[in-house]
Amino acid sequence: MGGILLLIYQSLFPDRDIKGIITVATPIDFSKLGLLYLLGWLLHNQVSDFVDMAGMVPSVLASAGFKLLSSYRLLTRTLNVVLDPEDFKAIAGYELTNEWLDSMIPYPGETFKEFFYELFLYNKLSEKNLYINGRYVDLKRVDIPVFSVAGESDNIAPVKSIEKIMDLISDKAEKEVVIAPGGHISVLIGDQAKEKVWQKIVDWIILQSGK
Repeated sequence: MGGILLLIYQSLFPDRDIKGIITVATPIDFSKLGLLYLLGWLLHNQVSDFVDMAGMVPSVLASAGFKLLSSYRLLTRTLNVVLDPEDFKAIAGYELTNEWLDSMIPYPGETFKEFFYELFLYNKLSEKNLYINGRYVDLKRVDIPVFSVAGESDNIAPVKSIEKIMDLISDKAEKEVVIAPGGHISVLIGDQAKEKVWQKIVDWIILQSGK
């Protein structure tokens, strides 16, 4: 969500002193989310009613949602630990993943609903139809360097939904998409994340800092 909000902010306030944007596992075209997008349409009334009743999306529910969507990868990580309890790399990955999932914070109700309907269901940012306080959000105004990371097996933010960023921002912007091993979580904390993601981010920052 942070990457989307940053892109929107830069579109609305392009004169602010932001040198570049890095997004990780940030979908823009939500229509590319397949089954998840379909489920959103099928269950949107129930989602809205629940959020109105609770006033928020509890952290335990947000955590459970991510675990459900990442169930296959979480299952394989668990099996790896059970079958080979001396594989300390697998154990570390298992613990990191669960720590991340169990430390989620609640989403404010109205903020979640606006995101859910405006950005997810109606896909307004991708469809170039998003307005905030009467102001049109035009990503073509984003003309600073943008570096995006996509997980090659991410079923929450598929590669195609992330690549759309490059079509929407200005042609003047320096753009790069890196497709790295891993899913929505493991792309950042998986076995290859240090080399395939973090090092590339550091190299990009150093490159941009020298300009």
